[in-house]
Amino acid sequence: MEKMEIITIPDGQTAIAKGAFRWRRSIYSVIMPDSVTSIGKSAFSECINLEDIIIPDNVKNIENYAFYNCKKLQNITMSGNVESIGDYAFYGCKNLTGIILPDSVTNIGHYAFSWCKKLTVFCSESQKLVEAYCRKSKIKLQFINPAQHTQPEIISKITEAPALSGKGIADISDITDIEKKINAFICEIDLFINSIADSDISKELTGIKNVLDKIIDLLKEKKYIENHSKRLEEFFSYYFPTVKKILDAYRQIETHSLNGKNAAETKQRIAESIPFIRKAFEKELDNMYQNKMFDITTDIDALESMFAKDGLLDINPFEIKKI
Repeated sequence: MEKMEIITIPDGQTAIAKGAFRWRRSIYSVIMPDSVTSIGKSAFSECINLEDIIIPDNVKNIENYAFYNCKKLQNITMSGNVESIGDYAFYGCKNLTGIILPDSVTNIGHYAFSWCKKLTVFCSESQKLVEAYCRKSKIKLQFINPAQHTQPEIISKITEAPALSGKGIADISDITDIEKKINAFICEIDLFINSIADSDISKELTGIKNVLDKIIDLLKEKKYIENHSKRLEEFFSYYFPTVKKILDAYRQIETHSLNGKNAAETKQRIAESIPFIRKAFEKELDNMYQNKMFDITTDIDALESMFAKDGLLDINPFEIKKI
């Protein structure tokens, strides 16, 4: 069994670097000095045994993915001066029960607290940005009077409360909403791109992200999603977990600096497969637009028939070709 450890950041250090402790499964607690002012991108992402952390008062920025998928994280004492919380910063922290967001917060990124099933956010009534974010994201919100409560007392009280029902995100297959599946997969791609040095693979994966963004735009059309949701569900339910498994294998080979013959061959095979994966996703997007074009063509035919029937076109409605 891996030995658990407490990480102590040296006094005088001003920032936790990008990806500094990513995937460190042995970490269960972190001690930061007051000198720290920012927590970098993916600094503690996937630290699945991290349980509690105190963010010093001088920290102003918590960057994208900083605590992404820290599944055991329960207690956070938030800096009273935090201004910005990045995209996916606490995404998937399914055991996080409570956090106080101070009046200093002026930015909360996309999906910053998504899939934090047990979370209650505390803030003052004057913190309209936090209130709006919680309402939109359907996160439990409770107003407090900062002058009457100290953060550690409230956090302690929250962690003693009964857990809410419902499970947190374990992997992409747990998400039933199609758009959320796509966004979760985009997040996985971002993490992968940030963890490798191969620019060609990164370029291909960026192409896949662009395709997925266009698919999300299509999904915003109610008529389309009603007509094609089953096909999309089947497509993404299989391909997302499979592609994620492939990317995880490549990442593990690089993380552990595996240089043996089998590792090298697997890595090469994965690298060669990425362009084909991109083309497959582009093909699916093309199929989606083909279906949309078919719907539009049908609408045009119907419109022309109506015009002709009402004498607005010099065309016999029975001569109009029907699809």
